[in-house]
Amino acid sequence: MCGIVACRTSGKAAEFLLPALAQLEYRGYDSAGVAVGDPDAGDLNIVRAAGRLPTPQREVTSWGCSGRQGASRS
Repeated sequence: MCGIVACRTSGKAAEFLLPALAQLEYRGYDSAGVAVGDPDAGDLNIVRAAGRLPTPQREVTSWGCSGRQGASRS
């Protein structure tokens, strides 16, 4: 079973998506992904990782991406 969360916010999208992804963790997923974009800057950052949440969470935290819209999947 998979779950998808998307957002468009005035703050950093990753700050919304990571806690939302953590809420989906109980589903027992074996991989997860997060995409955060900033159309004004033309940026799109994507991370996909096998395993539990800490792997993509570490990578997203190291981005420093300030995109305001994004999606995550588990």
